[in-house]
Amino acid sequence: MAKSLNIPLEEEMVSILGQCGSALTNVLQSKFGCTTVLHGVDATCAGQSRKPSVFPEERFSTHLSKSFKVSVWKDDLTTHRVDAVVNAANNRLKHCGGLTKALSDAGGPAIQQDIDQYIFRQGKLSIGDAIIAPPGYLPCRNIIHAVGPNLPYNNRKYEVDNVTPQLQRAVLSILKVVKQDNLQSVAIPAVEKVENSTLKHLFEIKKRQLYQRLPVQYCDLVSRVGFQREFAPPDEQNHGEGIYFSSSVHGTEKLWRRLADEEYLYFFAAQVQTGKSTIGTPGLIVPPETPGGDPLILYDSVEGGVDTCVIFNGHQALPEYLIICTKKTSTHKF
Repeated sequence: MAKSLNIPLEEEMVSILGQCGSALTNVLQSKFGCTTVLHGVDATCAGQSRKPSVFPEERFSTHLSKSFKVSVWKDDLTTHRVDAVVNAANNRLKHCGGLTKALSDAGGPAIQQDIDQYIFRQGKLSIGDAIIAPPGYLPCRNIIHAVGPNLPYNNRKYEVDNVTPQLQRAVLSILKVVKQDNLQSVAIPAVEKVENSTLKHLFEIKKRQLYQRLPVQYCDLVSRVGFQREFAPPDEQNHGEGIYFSSSVHGTEKLWRRLADEEYLYFFAAQVQTGKSTIGTPGLIVPPETPGGDPLILYDSVEGGVDTCVIFNGHQALPEYLIICTKKTSTHKF
């Protein structure tokens, strides 16, 4: 039988354990089998003080009704602030790896203990079932354990079709729990990695290694925030007011002639997503529209002959390495 350890706290210890209490309880549980109760510390303090591993970013949202909003987020589910987060569980609710282990580690041993008691009383769940439970130290009001279908990594369309009804049942079970417990918000994770192999292949064949020459004061900024048109405008913007690259280091001499007298020369090599391209013209601030008459469908980049490429969004270029050289010394790469 598991032991229980009660620790009375002095006032000056509360603020410290409010930040690291989950680490202490996890150590005591794993080393001594103790369930630790920290009197005087809010059970959610530890979870709320954890720093997210990624910056929360809402990628898409739409209102299905006046009071019902659906949104897509890039975030760490262990720190996402909603009424309930959903754990993609197996039918025995064992937190062995992946998302389930991450939620269990962040929420502390109480999460596994609560659902172990449920399984002992009620038995294992079926695919499509969902139950609600306390969240431990997670910064949410509840955790919903939902059992979804399993798919092989390299799945085929018929396999996806076969399990689609099971996934639909799991989502409906989650929403039923949300309604029954009057929850205002719920975070449901993807059931698999979203990847379009065709688009990934097109991206690979459409990117090119190109070069940009720039003053030394902007080298650190490019490393930290990427390429910007303000950092290194060429001497003549004959193909649009965008971010210029050359297909060769030699070609950068033509685009940035004003930098020729500097003692040290700085070039960035980058992988640039050029995509569908056309010839550029002066004054462009975005690529021109493609043939077909739809003004919302634009080219991805523009060209200025065989040696010059212009993009209009810094996310299309990934810095690879910096080349520093002089006119009399060899090239160094960093």
